[in-house]
Amino acid sequence: MADMQLKMKIVRETPKKQKTMDEILEVQKGKLTEEIYSEFRQKYLGMLDEKFKTLRSVTIGLEPYLEQIQEEIKKINVEIERVTVAYNLGEISEEEYIKICSPLQSRLAALKSKLRELEEIFEFLRKPIGII
Repeated sequence: MADMQLKMKIVRETPKKQKTMDEILEVQKGKLTEEIYSEFRQKYLGMLDEKFKTLRSVTIGLEPYLEQIQEEIKKINVEIERVTVAYNLGEISEEEYIKICSPLQSRLAALKSKLRELEEIFEFLRKPIGII
């Protein structure tokens, strides 16, 4: 049998970035009258402002959830500390220590991940809108 060779070429293309309203308007700016440019710019700024108001109101609803997560993280840390001290003093066995702390540490990791996500959302919404 003849040796068969198969050659494959993998081509990876970066996805085309969708242009923002600002970029599209900037390209068109030289072709538009100042009146039309301003009209569309104000229209889209208004729409964007409305979207941010909606996002901020949703964020206000998330604040109690953020506080709840922070409080639960504190409680778990206290419980882990309590169990660790009990283990270090010989009050509980290593098996009991692992049995108690393992689920607590898993829950703590999940809560910290949620907390980071929420903090990223809040940080994003604190930034200025950055329009033309």
